[in-house]
Amino acid sequence: AKLLADITINEDVSGSDATSQKYKWTPIGTSSKAYTGIFDGNGYTISELYIDSKVKHTGLFGYIGNNGEVKNLTIANSVITSTQNYTGAVVGESTGNVTNCHTTATTQVTGINYVGGIAGDLGGSMSLSQCSNAAEIVGGVAANQYQRYGYIGGVVGCVHSTASNAITGSYNIGTVTGLKKVGGVTGGIYNGGSVQNVYNMG
Repeated sequence: AKLLADITINEDVSGSDATSQKYKWTPIGTSSKAYTGIFDGNGYTISELYIDSKVKHTGLFGYIGNNGEVKNLTIANSVITSTQNYTGAVVGESTGNVTNCHTTATTQVTGINYVGGIAGDLGGSMSLSQCSNAAEIVGGVAANQYQRYGYIGGVVGCVHSTASNAITGSYNIGTVTGLKKVGGVTGGIYNGGSVQNVYNMG
């Protein structure tokens, strides 16, 4: 699939209108039925995305599977909130590639564990490259939730990818807040994956 223009989903997700009047986005892909296609944002922007989720895997895409890919996309002026794990503006959890995706400073991403500006968790042997986050990232603050794991990152919450180029050419300039295992670019790295040519100014 390929975007052919900018898309505005709501008039104003931060406005005073009742929550029930906002269109609530349902994330694409779950752990049992992952998105395995190629989504090309074509350099366009999706704005006013509103997600208020009570299940894990939250973002524009909930779960991207092996061979799936999202690229060339910006998320702006959006509110992405989950009371569960794996939350990111672009994808909650991915075992596919994420390339040239960005968030703006007018976006907020809030979750419990595995929370990132672009992706909550990056797994498999895939990579995230040429991405940037300016959104505000908050992890582990929902009522009646115990943040057992943490992993709150500006770009990716946690890296489980085995790739030597798991995160490359990416950066964070947004604020990142969490209770434990909090990082400017990522909250944790496992399985031998590496991070190259990245920086944090959040």
